[in-house]
Amino acid sequence: MSAGPPYDIFPFPPLKYPWSSDTLIELLAEGYELTACCEVYGCGHQARVNLIALTRRLGPNHSSAAEEIAARFFCASCEQAGRKRGKLRFIVHVPLVTSAWPRRAKG
Repeated sequence: MSAGPPYDIFPFPPLKYPWSSDTLIELLAEGYELTACCEVYGCGHQARVNLIALTRRLGPNHSSAAEEIAARFFCASCEQAGRKRGKLRFIVHVPLVTSAWPRRAKG
């Protein structure tokens, strides 16, 4: 049986306010995305992180702090060029949902 959307794989926590992204499952629950960026001089390679795969591997309650997950990543461009592993930074992308709600009646 193939896995469906993330909510079929992980039980999402109830959303609370003010919202915090302390764990990987909280990032997924709100629809956030993550990009890893290499900070080696002259590289600047960026790659989108598959949060579903990362959450499966590390567990839903794993910390989403950059220091906690950075050790699991490396820059493929630097690795291919034979450079030492450098520092990575992570960008959290907020979900951009456009809505036409409420729609106004025409005419």
